[in-house]
Amino acid sequence: MALRLNETALIYYAINIVLWILVSILLLIFGTKSNDKNKNEENRILGKFGLFFGSFRLIFHIIVLFYPNDLLLTIMVYMITSVAFSLLIYRLERLYFESRYIRYGFTIISLDMLLLMGISLQLFEFELALIAYNIEIVSILIWLVGYPLRRRKNTNLKKSISYIIFVSGLIVVLFGSYASTEIFAYYPEWEDYSPLIMLSGFLIAYSISFLRIYDFKATSRKRVVRRSKKQVLKKYMLKFGLLGMILLSFQSYLWISNTFRTQVELGYAGGVRYSEYLDRGLVAFYNDSDEESVYVGWRLLDTDPANISFNVYRSNSTEGALLLTPIPINSTNYIDSTPKYDDPENISYYLRPVIDSVEADTSKSSNILNVQHPSSSYISIPLEGNYKFQKVAVADLNGDGAYDYIIKHPDINVDPFSHRPSPGTYKLEAYLSNGTFLWRNDLGWDIEMGIWYSPYIAYDFDKDGKAEIAVKTGEGDHRDRTGHVQSGTEYVSIWDGMTGEEIAHAPWPQKTFNPYNWLYRNQIGVAYLDGKNPYLLLERGTYTDLTLHAYNYSHGMLKKVWEWHSSYEGGIFGINSYFGQGAHTIHSADIDEDGCDEVILGSCVIDQNGRGLWSTGLSHCDQCYVGDLDPTHPGLEISYGIEGELGIGTIPHPKNGICVVEAATGKILWGIDETTVHIHQQGLVADIDKNYPGMEIYCGEADYPKRWLHSASGTLIATEASFNIGLNPKAVYWDSDFQRELLHQNHIFNFGAQNDPYSLIEGEVVATADLFGDWREEIITSRYGEMRIYSTAIPALNRSVTLMKDSIYRIDVAHNSMGYSQVPTTSYCLSD
Repeated sequence: MALRLNETALIYYAINIVLWILVSILLLIFGTKSNDKNKNEENRILGKFGLFFGSFRLIFHIIVLFYPNDLLLTIMVYMITSVAFSLLIYRLERLYFESRYIRYGFTIISLDMLLLMGISLQLFEFELALIAYNIEIVSILIWLVGYPLRRRKNTNLKKSISYIIFVSGLIVVLFGSYASTEIFAYYPEWEDYSPLIMLSGFLIAYSISFLRIYDFKATSRKRVVRRSKKQVLKKYMLKFGLLGMILLSFQSYLWISNTFRTQVELGYAGGVRYSEYLDRGLVAFYNDSDEESVYVGWRLLDTDPANISFNVYRSNSTEGALLLTPIPINSTNYIDSTPKYDDPENISYYLRPVIDSVEADTSKSSNILNVQHPSSSYISIPLEGNYKFQKVAVADLNGDGAYDYIIKHPDINVDPFSHRPSPGTYKLEAYLSNGTFLWRNDLGWDIEMGIWYSPYIAYDFDKDGKAEIAVKTGEGDHRDRTGHVQSGTEYVSIWDGMTGEEIAHAPWPQKTFNPYNWLYRNQIGVAYLDGKNPYLLLERGTYTDLTLHAYNYSHGMLKKVWEWHSSYEGGIFGINSYFGQGAHTIHSADIDEDGCDEVILGSCVIDQNGRGLWSTGLSHCDQCYVGDLDPTHPGLEISYGIEGELGIGTIPHPKNGICVVEAATGKILWGIDETTVHIHQQGLVADIDKNYPGMEIYCGEADYPKRWLHSASGTLIATEASFNIGLNPKAVYWDSDFQRELLHQNHIFNFGAQNDPYSLIEGEVVATADLFGDWREEIITSRYGEMRIYSTAIPALNRSVTLMKDSIYRIDVAHNSMGYSQVPTTSYCLSD
């Protein structure tokens, strides 16, 4: 359950304010009556009250630690109760510690401080809150150390200690105020309670007046007390108190109002979900199986009417346009069996859509793209050097309706688990769809060479028709002696897609207190959090703490809309059902049908408003696929392959190590009832077997030869004895039907026909996606000095809207340039 604030929390908050005021009044009354006659009585009264209030605060924080959902707002009174104890300690500093109640009270205060450390881990940004609380603890230690020092005869030393104590008290108030206002970064609906918040600021400022400096020139105890009553209260209440009220109230206003300006309570925005412009994606290839004919393919768009058909034309350097289809065709591909080969490089094809018997505008034309290699249908894009690339992002950089390519090279990966120094630096390069080189940027030494250090994606975040590049960046060279980069500032940068120039940047999610291997796991993504506009996602963590920030990019500026941390969901020291529930990729989909995308971080889901929606608690997953996996079940499903209990891949998982859950609720629909240890790498979720409805699910163990192939509903189809295609196979829509074909060891083949492949491709497979042509998919491979994009030349039996217009599929493709490379899925089942 996500953290929520309600009227009950406000009641607790009001009660604490009343208690604090009561403490102030009582301490003011009893604390100014100290003399030799009533010294023991005062000790007893103050000691009992300190014990009572300390116990209350201790119980309060224990409740908050275990049940934060109803009491989170009361954390605001942390600063108030802290000030109350500051007051108590200042009053006690003039007394002898003869009362056992006082000793008990300080013991409880110490325990409470330990609890506050735990709460700071789960409620605030780790470093900022931890610093604030540490400063407070140091200040309290200064108070305690100051007691024996102030009993010495050296008046100057006493004055110095008094001033130090006074300043430390101010620091406590300031840092406590800051820590409390940090909460407002995550709960913008609190704006309605701003008068109550301002009251807190006044109460804090009021408390400063009690942090007074005593006149140590006095020789008698009575005189000290008398001067405290008559002079100090008047002087510091009116001067320091009034000034403190003004300054701290103004400071609180600035903090809170600034926080509200940077928070957005996202909900369904209405209107049409933004989608990039695409042209027809017309391509022409010599047919693989018959080099005497030419295959022509093009896109069906989501805006096309159901009755659309097409006329196909051919032209060359000597002839005008020739209509090849006397009757418009309904298909999105065509075989030209009588092409003119006198001048093959100048043969071009184009088409005209036909709607209600009327021809529409002419599409872009396409020459035969594989004239130089007619036996294989691929496009070759030469690179700017003799290297291989590791990742590729596809997006339209210039707004012409065709996908362009942004590659990351060289193909070197250093994993944080088995760290070694980076041998060099990553470069990002951009190429247009026709192969034109645009730019190259060096990520520098502060971005280590590994997929978890260097996430990037390309997407049209500002909806201007041209995609931007969002990439994790650093500055300078902060390598230590081991080659690690454990310092320096981390950013997300937005680059212009056509020039590579930085337009904007923002801080990357902060590091948490974790080992290096767990700390340097970073991902980046996109989600339509309001159902209409794309938002940038920044994620840190996989195995333990998870952090997610959401940004809006518009008019050249990045604006944070919310941030989430797994510790916000409660638990002891932030360990809860969201802790360690990450994955090696991010998915975004409207899983609860509210019109807005949720963010699937792995075994947990974050709602569009930056709050936890649900968590399976199954631990970190290596495999996570989202889509309409099972068309017989309403809504979307999520398939999981769990790495291991506690997400570390070494403790066996007794059951449900492979499972499918209902996407809207996280309810397990089915799972295997046997022990798994480490379901590893990407596995595969794809419709490869026509005998079962929906998509099949293939998983395997990392260190054992165990393999499972299940149907979408959980039927076991095969094991390693009959079906073993490793741990990282691919699948691609390639032939004429709505089932995917397997892509393994550079062969494309049907399920059950591994020895009878359709095609052989060359290079390392980097991505699969529907980039051009009809609804079938292309395969991008990396070779030294070359990028190849393979496309099918097999006529399809059916037509379908380009897969890139499906919301889940398009975002899966965008996320392929970071994290694990997974086969994209769809929000519907093509074969259904």
